[in-house]
Parts: sequence; structure tokens; C-alpha cells
Amino acid sequence: MGVGLRPCFVPLDSHPPQFSRQVCPAALLGANRVVLTDVQQLLPGLLKNVDANGFTDRVEVKQLVWGLDDSGITESSTFDIVLMSDVFFDSEDMIGLGKTLRRVCGEATQVWAATEMRPWTGECLDQLMAQGFQVVEQETSQLSVHAAVQDSNTFFAIFQIKPTLAESSQS
Repeated sequence: MGVGLRPCFVPLDSHPPQFSRQVCPAALLGANRVVLTDVQQLLPGLLKNVDANGFTDRVEVKQLVWGLDDSGITESSTFDIVLMSDVFFDSEDMIGLGKTLRRVCGEATQVWAATEMRPWTGECLDQLMAQGFQVVEQETSQLSVHAAVQDSNTFFAIFQIKPTLAESSQS
């Protein structure tokens, strides 16, 4: 993404209001193509944000159901970066997420997930690890997330998720 050679894929959760904080930086930092995904009923909000932020030339909005191969998001290439926000809710959904990540990731793709830590987050991460993904929690001591959070007991974490080479080459 740094030089804008290939696209950035951003599978989002159900929080379109966070778009301008979390997704615009991908386009602002030089991604020549950003693909935002969510469930069908939330796409109008994403489209509105893309238009309001002036990124209609570089940002696509598509429906994506994890594990299904009908979104057309990989028709041209794999992605340099996959950014995920608050996607760890149901461990059963991680099988579909794992399939989708394998489909959109190339050998050099970086996958980053930011999430509020909830009681079930560990189960979701365990499910990804059971599928062959390496999950590495990143040091967040330098992030000032607590200043922006009303509930000071809320803890956020950032994970780098890496498919093993053998797993990432399977489709």
C-alpha cells in the first residue's frame, strides 16, 4: 500500500460511522484501490461515506459473506493489506473468515485486526489458529485509545494474522 501498487481490502463489521477514522487513511495513505465490504443492508451507509469523503475514484463497496466466493473481490489480484475492525463475535463465523482470508491474501499480504477485547474474542482467535493462522498480538502501550473511549475499562487490541505459507497457497 505504501507506494499504491496494489489494492487494500477492508472487511468491515457493522459500524459504518467509524469509516472516516478507519478506512479513509488507507485511501489517504496512497492505496490506489480500497475495497470495503459488509453485509448487504449496511452497504448504503458505506457508499454514503465513500461519497462524502471524496474517494469514489479509488474505493469500491461490495457485499461480502465470509466463506462464500460470490463477491468478485479477487478478480484482479490479491491485496497488499487487509484491515479488519471488530470482527470477532462468533467463533463459528471464523471458518468463513479464514476461507475468505485465504482467498484474498497473497504471500506478501499483511492482515491486521483491531478489536475491543470481549469474553468471546479469544475463542474466535483460537478458531483462526486452529485453521493454521498465526495470531500475534501487537504492543498497544503507545496507543492512546483510552482517551477516546468513554468506558475506561474497555480494552482494545491489535492483532497481526498470518496464514501459514502452505495454507495461504490453498484456495
